[in-house]
Amino acid sequence: MDEGFLAITALRMAEVQRHEEALALLDGRHVALEAYIRTRNRNLQSAPPGPMGDAIEGWTHYYSARYASAAEAFARSVACGEPWIESWSALGLAKCGTDAGFLKRAADWCALAAAIARRFELQELMAAAIGALGEILLRGEQPREAAEAFTLDLALLPPGAAYRGRVLCYRAHAWSRLGPGAQAAAEMAYRIAAHTPGEETDRYALAGLALLGAESGKSNLVDQALADTPRGPHLGRAVCLIARTRLAFRRSESSETWFRDAWADLPSEYVFERRWLQAWSAALGHSLIAADSSIDTNFVAPAIGSADAHPRWPLVCAFDRMADTDDLYDRGFDAVAWAPDPESCWTQRSFFMP
Repeated sequence: MDEGFLAITALRMAEVQRHEEALALLDGRHVALEAYIRTRNRNLQSAPPGPMGDAIEGWTHYYSARYASAAEAFARSVACGEPWIESWSALGLAKCGTDAGFLKRAADWCALAAAIARRFELQELMAAAIGALGEILLRGEQPREAAEAFTLDLALLPPGAAYRGRVLCYRAHAWSRLGPGAQAAAEMAYRIAAHTPGEETDRYALAGLALLGAESGKSNLVDQALADTPRGPHLGRAVCLIARTRLAFRRSESSETWFRDAWADLPSEYVFERRWLQAWSAALGHSLIAADSSIDTNFVAPAIGSADAHPRWPLVCAFDRMADTDDLYDRGFDAVAWAPDPESCWTQRSFFMP
């Protein structure tokens, strides 16, 4: 197992709290990385120095929605000369751009991450880059191309990969946006994903089922998803409640309680999802959700730069991007003018996952 694959595998184990497995995998072969994993939940300063530390710092900021700080850290490591760190950092810049609404630039960084991973045979990073591209395409209203990307991602995942369930769920999201003819397939895919281990997949699959039920008028799907999702702040729970507001709107029922609960359960790091929920509430005539003063635009606007300035950019020329990414939204979610009418505002929810 080469150093890059070893390090990436151990770090992704640590991301999902599998610290002991990560340490056993490294088994003394990467002392600095082992030291970081041992103290990962306590102190960012424990990250090893140099490009690896910069990349780890970037991912730490990313998972706390500090996209500007994350992008700055990734920018320091993305051209360090070590292929696996470069690919991992390019993927980080892609994720920052995706979550903050710079979709075209995010797709370019995905292309670079995948091109480096393919050139140096970094299979797990190749799979991760293709999956990240699928998310970008789905947010960019290209569900068919997104489904193809997730299918390729599944084919590339190493045997026993912990992320298989999440990718199955993402593909179900894509199928659910292909129209009424694909709803039955999407429903079955969500049910399969909900029982596939990996990263709390069940909550996100249940959220997808709830949205599917809200769109198709199947209240039983919404009610069952809510009943099966644990209470408490979590994106999956909040999305189930948002689906209930949609169903209530379509039935001309009161949705005030569902809005209050959705707002309470939508974690604060989902900055733009909270902004959209404010707009959706207002579009339905509610004044239940006050302006969110915790949102700082400087906090969420990443300077992700341009991937084509990277010295390895020529590798991208041989990479099949699977879709036209030139017209993807690239102005940042902070610049979105949320529609005041309910149907248009609901359509804008396609910017987000699930």
